[in-house]
Amino acid sequence: MENQEINNSIQEVVSKSEVNPGLSFKAFVKHPLNSKLKSDIGSCGICLYVCAACTLVVGLILQTYASIIDVVVLVALGLGIQLAYSRVCAILTAAYAALNVVVSIIVNGRTGGILLVIAAIYAIQGIFSARKVYKKYQETGVIEDNSKEKFVAMQKAAKDAYKMRKKK
Repeated sequence: MENQEINNSIQEVVSKSEVNPGLSFKAFVKHPLNSKLKSDIGSCGICLYVCAACTLVVGLILQTYASIIDVVVLVALGLGIQLAYSRVCAILTAAYAALNVVVSIIVNGRTGGILLVIAAIYAIQGIFSARKVYKKYQETGVIEDNSKEKFVAMQKAAKDAYKMRKKK
């Protein structure tokens, strides 16, 4: 029983890192224990850049140069999300994606811009969860392990538990 308590306390110390509670939000997200948060937010920015590139290519092929405005908006929102971790940019991306889908339905009669909608959802989820973890860090002064390695280990443990239940 004592060994189990010691192992639990060791794991608790290993999974948490006490640091200076004065870290800015950007420095907090860049901390190695927050690698999953950072990669999730960065992926949203990259997805917006891909949407912008596709819009630019189609706009140039169809010679609709007004699509350059869409490209500028998408790149600006992507930079705001990826570099500034801006909640406002995440929400504006969702609004822009919704507008894009509505316009696509009206003009083409079918949905379009689904990749943009997915990027907006993940941007909102990623940035708001990072802010929630940051708020918890400010209150406690402890950064909990939000790294990719922990996430992969949790997924593996869930799969193993599922397999064990399935065998019974």
